[in-house]
Amino acid sequence: MTTAATAYPRASTSAAATAPSQRVPASLEELSKRARVDWDASLDFKHWLKVAEKTRHAGQAYDQYGDLESAFVEYARAATLILEKIPLHRDYMTRLDDVQRATLKMVCA
Repeated sequence: MTTAATAYPRASTSAAATAPSQRVPASLEELSKRARVDWDASLDFKHWLKVAEKTRHAGQAYDQYGDLESAFVEYARAATLILEKIPLHRDYMTRLDDVQRATLKMVCA
């Protein structure tokens, strides 16, 4: 007969296994540096929409796996693109109508 104790072996209880992580979380300044976006307004408008979407999805993936620092960085990149950079692109007013612009900002919120 298999008991729960034998079916699921316990994790090691050594000091190394139970000690808290020695890594200090990154500061907001460090995370902000990692989140910087290399903006080039000469690149196609669609390129930047795709980059923003990819960074948002990357943030969701990191969040799902518990890597909150990387999730923060990717979400910050997406927000910077959607809220600050893309609205400055020369094609922003011509490629998107009012509803699309509002939807784009809601996706980031």
